[in-house]
Amino acid sequence: MYRGFELNIKDWKIDATYEAIGASQYEKYKRETSAFLEQYLTKNGALDGAKMQEEWFPLIDADIFISHSYADEKLALRLAGWLSLNFKIKCFIDSSIWKYSNKLLKIIDDKHCKNKEGNTYNYDLRNNSTSHVHIMLSTALNKMIDKTECFFFINTDNSITIEKAINESRTYSPWIYSELEMSRLVRKKELSEYRKLLSKTVLFSAEERKMLTESVKITHKVDLDHLTKLTKNDFTVWQQLHREEKLQYPLGHLYDLRPLEKLKIQRL
Repeated sequence: MYRGFELNIKDWKIDATYEAIGASQYEKYKRETSAFLEQYLTKNGALDGAKMQEEWFPLIDADIFISHSYADEKLALRLAGWLSLNFKIKCFIDSSIWKYSNKLLKIIDDKHCKNKEGNTYNYDLRNNSTSHVHIMLSTALNKMIDKTECFFFINTDNSITIEKAINESRTYSPWIYSELEMSRLVRKKELSEYRKLLSKTVLFSAEERKMLTESVKITHKVDLDHLTKLTKNDFTVWQQLHREEKLQYPLGHLYDLRPLEKLKIQRL
């Protein structure tokens, strides 16, 4: 990751026509997945986690990672469509592959986690399978943030709440919390790391986030200080700059528009 931005664009009514364009960015990466776990069995009878992660969370190319609330999925899709149409920028939307984790969990649980009578799931076995799948998901997410050049967080009332008494930003979503923390801690790399070759990255979805946030309400303190704030007006100016001078890497205009005084780069 090179730069991170906090997007305050809830008042930006992006035209609905951009939604289909944004959705098409990850629709083409969908694949038919087998319901038979035998293909992942190793010689000792265990499941091959690396093979499952490769199959269920495939690698793609992307320039920007878009982090957002489940309730803002349409806004994220429209933003991705707008960026694609105006700048030919590829976006990774974190709500594009979580459904795969639900499917994978269902397959594993039906085969390995049911009680003897077969009508209910074993609590401990179910917890174990969920932990494994979520670790694979989280690992793919971390790799994605590391490998994309830019990180966008859509900050709305759906994603962040403000604890007025202590003036802290908090979220109910464990996945937003994880993404923001990773964007803060991940190594910051030179632009040349991204512009020699296209980055290979991974996809995600939002169905499980909805399930989690509806079941258990836990708030997580989040730090947004490392993200540069962007408004609707910034996107308008960025678009105008691009019209006046088309760069090979359109994100360059955005970095010039909102420069960092001190950017700490971790050299590899």
